[in-house]
Amino acid sequence: MKHLILAYLDPGTGSLILQIIIASIVGAFFVLKNLWKRIIFFFKGFFHIH
Repeated sequence: MKHLILAYLDPGTGSLILQIIIASIVGAFFVLKNLWKRIIFFFKGFFHIH
């Protein structure tokens, strides 16, 4: 027995998914950049490197 499944994704849904993916990537870079700055700031203060 075969089941027929009809599904439709309108262009708005694809656009929303693409925006979520792009926003997640940009957000991850922002978080990593801030984390890296905190790590560098910590070690500069710890070792008094100028």
